[in-house]
Amino acid sequence: MDRKGQTTLFRLWTGLNRLKAPLYKTHKICHNNLCSCGEAAETVEHVLQDCQNYRMHRQAVWSSPTDLQTKFWGTIEELEKTNSFIHQRMVTNLSPREGQEADYINIILIL
Repeated sequence: MDRKGQTTLFRLWTGLNRLKAPLYKTHKICHNNLCSCGEAAETVEHVLQDCQNYRMHRQAVWSSPTDLQTKFWGTIEELEKTNSFIHQRMVTNLSPREGQEADYINIILIL
């Protein structure tokens, strides 16, 4: 795995990422900690496991249900899938949905 992939995983593992929940909790940078889906706080677990905005991407990356433990600590193949999902997710957030502002926090998840 390249350095970019390792950095992405480290940020997911430690919570030192740019998802709304940790940014709001630590720095109050966002107006709130809610995901753009409006269903829950934008945490790593929510994005990787539950967010309906990324359901199709999740299904494309993981063809069968995969637990968070495997996505975080699985084989190198599973870790590569997690990186792939995060990078695909970043690209899909470049355009705002109708009635919403662009979610720039998500766009810069990976520095």
